[in-house]
Amino acid sequence: MNPEQDTPLHQPETSSSWGVPVLVSLVLGAVVAGAGYWWVKSAPIDARPPQSLPPLTAEAEAYVAQIEIGRVELSRFENMLGQEVLYADTPVHNHGARTIRGLELTLEFLDPNRQVVLTQKIRAVGDPQAALGSPRRSPLGPGQSMTARAAFEELPREWNKAAPRVRVSGLLLGEAAPGN
Repeated sequence: MNPEQDTPLHQPETSSSWGVPVLVSLVLGAVVAGAGYWWVKSAPIDARPPQSLPPLTAEAEAYVAQIEIGRVELSRFENMLGQEVLYADTPVHNHGARTIRGLELTLEFLDPNRQVVLTQKIRAVGDPQAALGSPRRSPLGPGQSMTARAAFEELPREWNKAAPRVRVSGLLLGEAAPGN
């Protein structure tokens, strides 16, 4: 036998070539996750609105007149599971000279006799649990508007199918704009 015939034309590699990219990806992912954690935790604690707003102070009650709450628009949506969701969209406009850091609205659904059958509070402005970039997470500056949205999967049978009453039930104000 000829020894040249038994030798393969190329030598298979003994080390795997995919280990380095996987290691680099893991290290890069850890760096990105660490940077994201640091960014979220580095915000000053007093700059974050509290989870639930305190009752209205005299100052906040006086400022409520500067907040215009528009007509509530109701819409229905059926998801892929066949469940129906009712959305209540409420336009809010800040006519005052101060920034609203937190705004809580109370929606009251009524029956045909105008009795409250469901009360729901929503955090319309300054919601720390809202998604990043959501208008609900950001403050509402002087002259700015936004639409608050609440979703309901179930409403009482007694509900009269009319838009709910809306009132301001919590308000956290920022400092007055310079010159005001």
